[in-house]
Amino acid sequence: MPSWAETAGTQASKPATPKSAFSKVVGSNSKVEARDYYDLGVKWGLGIDHIAQANPHRAQNGQLLLPLSRILPTDAPQDGLIVNVAERLVYVFKGGKFDHFYPVAIGLGGRFATPTGPCKIIEKVKNPTWTPPEWAGMGEGTVVDAGPDNPLGERWIGLSLPGFGFHGTLSPTSVGSAASHGCMRMYSGSVRELFEKVQVGW
Repeated sequence: MPSWAETAGTQASKPATPKSAFSKVVGSNSKVEARDYYDLGVKWGLGIDHIAQANPHRAQNGQLLLPLSRILPTDAPQDGLIVNVAERLVYVFKGGKFDHFYPVAIGLGGRFATPTGPCKIIEKVKNPTWTPPEWAGMGEGTVVDAGPDNPLGERWIGLSLPGFGFHGTLSPTSVGSAASHGCMRMYSGSVRELFEKVQVGW
């Protein structure tokens, strides 16, 4: 099941894998030729903010550092997700092994903060419709059809925390930042991949 912590996350209902089963660090940092941060983020699975924070003085010698080395969350589930709110990443665990991480946009804070604590995946929807909540000011009974104007994008992974989930976005440059109304926004390619990896009930 999913769970959030300050790290946040989805933790599976199955018992946690012993910590010794995981390497503490995955991936390695890399230097690449300097180019647009957004293009690099989509290609390498990072948010613009991740790249900017790793390169406070921007490109040096025409290269940028990509922060691809990560410390895995503790108490990882056998099958499930952990959202690290501070890092703005979601970690995927399958079959007792680390599988992948993806950048996410988290909530703005305050009333739109991304919640923390355990939860479960309760639904997966391709090409979802969107019923705007009250804060959107679009009027009761409004439904936004699936398509290019839908803020949920092409995929919705709904959680047992009412109204919260993972989804695509009309603002892909916000991925990796605190910009949403509480849900986890993802790049279109990332949320399509995650959709295929996870199962209802995690």
